Amino acid sequence: MVLYAQGARQHTATVQLQLPPAEVYAAMKRVLQNRPDLKLINSNERRHLIEVMQGDKSVTAQATALDGNLTLLFVWTDAGESGDTGRDVALRAVNELCRELAVQCKMRDQ
Repeated sequence: MVLYAQGARQHTATVQLQLPPAEVYAAMKRVLQNRPDLKLINSNERRHLIEVMQGDKSVTAQATALDGNLTLLFVWTDAGESGDTGRDVALRAVNELCRELAVQCKMRDQ
């Protein structure tokens, strides 16, 4: 289940995955490799964190271990002046990663 929340400047989506953080991070890198429209800003393998930009939009994703094979994925977005909403950017990012991992994610507003 994907939980979504909106802050003053950023939008956040979280999802709990039955996978180890290293596997989630590897999937994030695969998505990035398949998306030449995304510009890598920062990547930290030890923290399982990736930050990318697409025009005015920014997405930061971090896979955090909850247990050996349980990960909490955080996705923070800023839609900038793109015309998209931060909510849409966050949910598209989570859905794309869930497809790459071949897992089903359902959204719930918080």
